[in-house]
Amino acid sequence: DSIVLHTHRQLNHLHKETESIIQILSISAIFLLVFGFVVYIKEILVSLEAQKLKNELQQFFDALNESAIVSKTDTAGVITYVNQKFCDVSGYSEEELIGQAHNIIRHPDMSREIFKNLWETIQDKKVFKATIKNRKKDNNFYFVDTSIMPILDLDGTIKEYLAVRYDVTELVQARDMAIIGEKAKSEFLSNMSHELRTPLNAIVGFSSILSRSVKDEKHLKYLANIQESSANLIGLIDDILDLSKLQSGKF
Repeated sequence: DSIVLHTHRQLNHLHKETESIIQILSISAIFLLVFGFVVYIKEILVSLEAQKLKNELQQFFDALNESAIVSKTDTAGVITYVNQKFCDVSGYSEEELIGQAHNIIRHPDMSREIFKNLWETIQDKKVFKATIKNRKKDNNFYFVDTSIMPILDLDGTIKEYLAVRYDVTELVQARDMAIIGEKAKSEFLSNMSHELRTPLNAIVGFSSILSRSVKDEKHLKYLANIQESSANLIGLIDDILDLSKLQSGKF
């Protein structure tokens, strides 16, 4: 009987331990299932967010390509990418540009100092900005508002350079025409002032001489009015001359 009782107790103990192990395994399985489900959902969300970010970046890149002249070069300045707008503006095909040094479009009017400053800036991992005159394939020219920036690796090393440009040829030409027009206007005002002053000086001089011989008070009053009006007009002409000097930077 004691042996049976002892065996019964052992079986009960094993049964309880088995139930405990089953409970632990069940809880662990549920935990692993929940954890796996959470990880799966998280991966889906990350994937969706990555896809959304990718779509946004693609839309941004498409918009940039549509409006700007875009190119990339390696660290030696050799072209590795150009968009269609670059080809349309420069007159070169993509095949003619890829693998060429970027100075293929450099215009001889541009100072070497500008490009020296360009390289020093981007090699210092900064953004270079300037308005640059470039040369087309047919030797014509165009102006671009330029921004060039370095693209860095994860360790901070410069991998390549990205250039974004906007064609501002019409704006530059309009500015130059406005400067020419302003200069012509200033020169006209200056010449006109000198030409008007000569006869006025004669009027003032001769009216002064005439007033010495005229005795009639009424006529003297007329001559005085002529002299005063002429002097006022000369003062006005002097003001115009000063204004033309001010506008031309000579004042």
